[in-house]
Amino acid sequence: MNENRNSTLVSIVVPVYNMEKYLRTTLESVEQTAYDNYEVILMDDGSTDQSVKIAQEFVDRHRGDSHCVWKLFSQKNGGAANARNNAIAKADGEYILPVDADNILCPDYVREAVMVLDSDSTVAVVSCEAEFFDGKQGKWQFPDFSLRLLARKNMIDNCAMFRKSDWKRVGGYCVSLKGREDWEFWVSVLQDGGGFVRLPIIGFRYRVRKDSKRRKTQKYKPMLVEEMNRRHKMFMYEQLGGPLRSPRSLSRLFNFFGSIPNRECYKARSGLNRDLLRSFYDIPEKFPGGDPYYEKRNTLKKIRPSDSADTVWMVKKFRRPNALNALAYGFLRPSKAKRSFGYARQLECVGVHTPAPVGYITVRRCFCLTDSYYVSDFESYRYTFNDVISDMSLPHRAEFLTLVGKKTATLHEAGFYPLDYSGGNILLDFIDGEARYSIVDLNRMRTGKVGMDLGCRGFERLNPEPEALEVMARAYAVARGFDEEECVRLVLKYRWKKHLKKQ
Repeated sequence: MNENRNSTLVSIVVPVYNMEKYLRTTLESVEQTAYDNYEVILMDDGSTDQSVKIAQEFVDRHRGDSHCVWKLFSQKNGGAANARNNAIAKADGEYILPVDADNILCPDYVREAVMVLDSDSTVAVVSCEAEFFDGKQGKWQFPDFSLRLLARKNMIDNCAMFRKSDWKRVGGYCVSLKGREDWEFWVSVLQDGGGFVRLPIIGFRYRVRKDSKRRKTQKYKPMLVEEMNRRHKMFMYEQLGGPLRSPRSLSRLFNFFGSIPNRECYKARSGLNRDLLRSFYDIPEKFPGGDPYYEKRNTLKKIRPSDSADTVWMVKKFRRPNALNALAYGFLRPSKAKRSFGYARQLECVGVHTPAPVGYITVRRCFCLTDSYYVSDFESYRYTFNDVISDMSLPHRAEFLTLVGKKTATLHEAGFYPLDYSGGNILLDFIDGEARYSIVDLNRMRTGKVGMDLGCRGFERLNPEPEALEVMARAYAVARGFDEEECVRLVLKYRWKKHLKKQ
C-alpha cells in the first residue's frame, strides 16, 4: 500500500477482455500518469487471448513500487459493467477512474481531476476533452452538459473520475444493460444534484474500432430506452415531461403533445426526500405486488417504498369511473385522489389528525381518467369506531366516545363536513394514557359553515346505542358552545332509519 498520505489515493480501473492487440499501449499510457498516489486494478473478464499475460507483465514490473500498486484479478466473463463493479469493489482509492483497455490515458488528466474533487465536495464527476485516433481522427465534440440533455443522451465518456462513495450509493453499474451502462451510471450519480466539471484539457484518446462494443450494441437501443425509463422514471418525468421515447431526441416534443390526451400526474408533498420521491413515482408499477389491506369498491394496499426504508405507505387505488365521470375527471373535476390529498393537508393545519399525506397520482388516457392513487403514511391504529359500536366492553370506550364528539366539533368549526363519516373511517387507539383519533377516506367533503342542525346530522352514520350517542352529542355541544339538550335531541333524531330498526 502506498504510504503517501499527502494526496488522495486514486484507483485506475481497467477491465480487460481479449485486448492483446491494444492493452500494452493502454497500460504504458497509465504508467505515464503525472500523479504520485494511485493504484491500478486490472480485472480480466475471462479473456481467451494473451491479455492476462500482458497484464501480469505490468503487475510484475511495478511490484515493490513506492508510488503505485498494480493488481490483477480474473473473473468469468460477465461483461464490462460487471468487471468494473468487481474491480471497484477491490479498489482502495477514494476516487475511481475507469480506463478502457484500448484507449490512451494522457499524463495530466488524473492530477487535474483530483484537484477538482479535492477542492469542491459538491462535484460528483470530473471528465475532460478527448480526441479520436485509429479509425477516426480529430477532437471529440462534446455538447454542453445539462441534466435535461443527459436524460436523453450521454455526453460523458466512461473515462471520468468519481468518488467510490457515490458508486456505493447508487449500487454500481447496471449489469443488465447491454451497452450504455456508463450513461445509466452517470444518471444515477448526477440526478440528485451532484456537480459535473469538464476539464479544458485532452485527458484521453479514444480508439475508434469497427468491432467496438458501441457498434455491436446498437440493436439493443429499444431495450435501453425501456430500462432507462424503468430505473429512472422520476428523472425522465422531471427533465423530459414524461418517459424517454424513441427516437430519444424527440422525447420532450412527444411528451408535450402526448400529454393532452394521455397524461400521468405525480404530485407529492414538499420535503419528501429523493429516494422516497423515486419510490412514489413507481407506485403504479408497485401497486399490484403490494400487501392487500382492504378491497371492496376501492382497493387499499400497504407498500414499503424501498427495502432500506422503515416507512410503510397506505396506497388507495380508486375504482375506475364510468365513461361520463371519467371524461369529467379527466378535465373538469378534480379526481378523488387529488381531493383526498388536498383535504388531508388542510386538516393537518386545523388540528384534526389524518395519516400524513404523501401525494396523489392520476393517469389519463384518451382524455379520460383511468387510474388514480392516493398515498399516505400507514398508521397502525388498533380500533375503528365500528369496534366502539359493536363492543360495549371495549377498553377506554367512554374516552373514545367523548373524543369523537370533540374531534367532530373541531372538523365542523373549521368548515369541514365529511360526507362519508362512518364507523370504518374513524380510527381510534389509546396510547401513552391518551385516546387518539384519526380520520380517513377524505375524498367526499363539503366545506363551508356548519351550523348546529347540519353538524348534529353529521353523526347519522354512527350507530352506537342511544346512551353512547348522547355522550358524543354532549361533548360536541360543549366544544362548539351549543345547547347540550338540543344537540342530544338532534343527534338522536337524525340517526338513519336503518339504524333505528336495529335497536
